[in-house]
Amino acid sequence: MQLIDGKAISELVKQEIAAEVAGIVAKGGQASPFKLQSSLGHDGGSETYVAAKVKACEVCGFKFQ
Repeated sequence: MQLIDGKAISELVKQEIAAEVAGIVAKGGQASPFKLQSSLGHDGGSETYVAAKVKACEVCGFKFQ
């Protein structure tokens, strides 16, 4: 059995996506070629989930609505 560090892998994937988005922009693409939209309730769990998605979008160079 091999243990993996999910947080480290997640950060690596986000950085790879951010580099790809930067490449798209450098070639004349849209400033934010991807967008994530969410509409969840206003309970604590939903707000925590949405805050995490907003942060991930910022790291990757995506728009969030």
